[in-house]
Amino acid sequence: MIVVFEVHKGPDSPRPYYTKESVGIAVGLLLAGLHQTGGTLWHHT
Repeated sequence: MIVVFEVHKGPDSPRPYYTKESVGIAVGLLLAGLHQTGGTLWHHT
């Protein structure tokens, strides 16, 4: 299981731009890479 969290350091720190889009692209690339290595996803026991 892979879990991704968004962490805010505080109200005074600047928020990073496009956080959700960047994380979506990164997770998509991770899943595509796992799929290309032959690993199967979504195991059910």
